[in-house]
Amino acid sequence: MIIRALTQGSADRLCGIYAIINSLTRVVGRFTRDEQEWIFSYLIDRMFKNRPKEQRKFSPGVMLTCGIRTRRLPKLLAACIGTNGVKLHKHCKGHLSDAHRDILKKVGSAKHTINGSPSESSHFEPIEDFFRNHPRGVIIFRWINKKSDLDHWTVCTGLSKTFFSLFDSIDRKKIYRKNVTFLMRERDAAGASDFILISSINYVFRSE
Repeated sequence: MIIRALTQGSADRLCGIYAIINSLTRVVGRFTRDEQEWIFSYLIDRMFKNRPKEQRKFSPGVMLTCGIRTRRLPKLLAACIGTNGVKLHKHCKGHLSDAHRDILKKVGSAKHTINGSPSESSHFEPIEDFFRNHPRGVIIFRWINKKSDLDHWTVCTGLSKTFFSLFDSIDRKKIYRKNVTFLMRERDAAGASDFILISSINYVFRSE
């Protein structure tokens, strides 16, 4: 029997936190270990303080295994760089380098919801447009692998004619376009492709 090491997401279900940090790493630049740990702690704190009403009775341990649902990640992202909520660069003095703080002031985020039939090829167009306009930008989205039942937040760094390129906390490199179905809700997954993209797309980009 092969014994494998426990990987991120196997027990903690914090892939959404890792996705935000990885998106900032791509857009802002490489962080030191101390900087990564500070951002991680900041996001955990925001996640717990801003938890939904139905989760307020949960202990911190339970919160770490609940995962981050589709509607919550944009709010957590906004606590870092969005137009609503607290900006990360206002809180990171002494924790992040001055260079990173200056770049963070130029980083923004936006949410886009893809509507319509799951099979429409036009769903790829806004993603392709985003990467044409923001070649250094990234997209955070949530996908479900029907074969493995894995529910996961990841960072997409580009979209070619054949696949999504990923910068991922479980080290997945790509998802092929032909295997993707866009859905608004998980309960609509019957008959979908191997990979389901829940159609809330979160853009992270840097204004020069």
